[in-house]
Amino acid sequence: MYCLLKEWPLMEPESALELLDCNFPDPMVREFALRCLVQGLTDDKLSQYLLQLVQVLKYEMYLDNPLARFLIKKALTNQRIGHFFFWHLKSEMHNKTVSRRFGLLLEAFCRACGMYLKHLNRQVEAMDKLVNLTDTLKQEKKDETQKTQMKFLVEHMSRPDYMEALQGFVSPLNPVHQLGNLRLEECRIMSSAKRPLWLNWDNPDIMAELLFTNNEIIFKNGDDLRQDMLTLQIIRIMENIWQNQGLDLRMLPYGCLSIGDCVGLIEVVKNSFTIMQIQCKGGLKGALQFNSNTLHHWIKDKNRGEAYDRAIDLFTRSCAGYCVATFILGIGDRHNSNIMVKENGQVGTRVGVPTPQLFRVRVLTLQLFRVRFPTSQLIRHLQSNLSPEPVPVLFLFLFLQLFHIDFGHFLDHKKKKFGYKRERVPFVLTQDFLIVISKGIQESTKTKEFERFQEMCYKAYLAIRQHASLFINLFSLLLGCGMPELQSFDDIAYLRKTLALEKSQQEALEYFTKQMNDAHHGGWSTKMDWIFHTIRHMPNEH
Repeated sequence: MYCLLKEWPLMEPESALELLDCNFPDPMVREFALRCLVQGLTDDKLSQYLLQLVQVLKYEMYLDNPLARFLIKKALTNQRIGHFFFWHLKSEMHNKTVSRRFGLLLEAFCRACGMYLKHLNRQVEAMDKLVNLTDTLKQEKKDETQKTQMKFLVEHMSRPDYMEALQGFVSPLNPVHQLGNLRLEECRIMSSAKRPLWLNWDNPDIMAELLFTNNEIIFKNGDDLRQDMLTLQIIRIMENIWQNQGLDLRMLPYGCLSIGDCVGLIEVVKNSFTIMQIQCKGGLKGALQFNSNTLHHWIKDKNRGEAYDRAIDLFTRSCAGYCVATFILGIGDRHNSNIMVKENGQVGTRVGVPTPQLFRVRVLTLQLFRVRFPTSQLIRHLQSNLSPEPVPVLFLFLFLQLFHIDFGHFLDHKKKKFGYKRERVPFVLTQDFLIVISKGIQESTKTKEFERFQEMCYKAYLAIRQHASLFINLFSLLLGCGMPELQSFDDIAYLRKTLALEKSQQEALEYFTKQMNDAHHGGWSTKMDWIFHTIRHMPNEH
């Protein structure tokens, strides 16, 4: 076999990942898999799969091994990879079965990472302060009123040691974002059971006024965010596959990072509202689901003329993407506080804007498209391209983008009531969404807009099905992590079911079409769930 491996042509990196799981302990097989990664894996692709590559280090026979050396080398030559390599390792240091292995890797990385070590130290100090603060809130102040808890929070965070630790450091969620001064008056304790903190920092970037003036992050202590992190990683990979096939579904995989034992951070998506918040703005009829037009009216009020068509188009695209993604992954707990709509800037074209405005809009546009490098580098590049003449530039419309949050239940592990699953549809596609997609027409499924939406869903589903082995491999590599809903191959079998891998492509498409029909015909059951959720949680919605 070893002779064959030496002669065997290298595989695609996505296929070679499978050879790194626990079923292939042989060092020569693992070394062959690594050669495939070295040959075919770009830094961007490596970043996508870093979560799994760190986990499969657990299956290496020796502490010093080729995979560990490869990852350390990449972490030292690419700061973004190094940043998340550090946090993926550190987040498991409480696990005694891997603490020695991961501790040695952390030491090797930290000894060689140079000046960035001080930034990592500052992040660790800040996170430790937040852990101590939330531990005290949960243990000593759990029976106090919200007002008393907020007073305790402000008093502690105003102390010099807290202010020094919690200001002026790099965001663990994104190494290109600096967190400046803490906006204490805008920080709060959320109403969830684990009492997460909603934190707000100034953006110290010199271009902050043109980009975003603040950074908002939710700090959670007591919730395991690894399933959220995995789901968002998979959605990000799905989006890349769709884009490579010319399908722009405008997903919004926000930042989420587990940094310790049931401790983590979640990015707050700016200018976003839950479906429940929007429905409550429509009065009692909207809140209690008697009026399915509230969401459409809200979008129409915010967009006029051409902007309205753009808003509907973007909503339709993002809705199609999340319908397919949540169906394939079996995402549960899809109530109206876990589905949101974001206001954002859409790019168009106009001629004759003076150069200073061109400079500012170029910077803003690059940020809208999530270009991940510091603004200071943008400035040097853009200043060299300034022209004294008016030129075609980009301007902004308002648009609406649908996205899902809170992925604590996946692979069809949905909540039950009296032994029955509360959610009776394959995915959420209520009349509220269909009315938006069809631009306000009540018989929405008979419109050409709905046909276009269906076509997007079909293309998206088949595109992911073509890459089924990649997604099965990514989940399989994490079986040893101890995630509560990813324990065995029986859980992963759900992916084989939703992707209909035992069927032909035509049969698979017919299967998905049936699921879509079940989703919108069974939308009434989703609305019933939303009614009970709204009645229970409306006073606590932020």
